[in-house]
Amino acid sequence: MLFKTVAVVVIVVVVVVVVVVVVVVVVAVVVVVAVAAVVVDFIVFVYNVISETVLGAIESMLPYCDERSACIHHTQSHYPDTRPTRLSTKSIMPDTRWTSC
Repeated sequence: MLFKTVAVVVIVVVVVVVVVVVVVVVVAVVVVVAVAAVVVDFIVFVYNVISETVLGAIESMLPYCDERSACIHHTQSHYPDTRPTRLSTKSIMPDTRWTSC
């Protein structure tokens, strides 16, 4: 009888310890995932701030592009654009709409 009582107590203690360990591990994983999500959100926020300020300032110093994606440098702005326009591919007149700074 004593052996059965000791066996039941040992089994109950082992089950309780296993349940506690599983709960602690699950809580730890949830905390790690939550912290990782906050860190990723912070990194995305910092990236957005940098891209809007620093990259915006850099873009403002770069040559601008017209709607046809033809980059026009400020040093070349006084040269006429001799490519055909969108409306007529047979046009030989220079397109000067996109050459001013």
